[in-house]
Amino acid sequence: MVLRERFGVDALTLKVREGGRVITVHGLLAVGVKAGGQRKILGLDIVSSGDGAG
Repeated sequence: MVLRERFGVDALTLKVREGGRVITVHGLLAVGVKAGGQRKILGLDIVSSGDGAG
């Protein structure tokens, strides 16, 4: 059996207000694509710059 699945990681960076100040927040998304073209979310994480994300 040959596995023909692929995966990718993407990120979105936003500036949001939190506690009266503006911080940078990163949304990280991992997506898998099966041989038939079906996509599945493998993971999602939201982190701020203070969490060591950037």
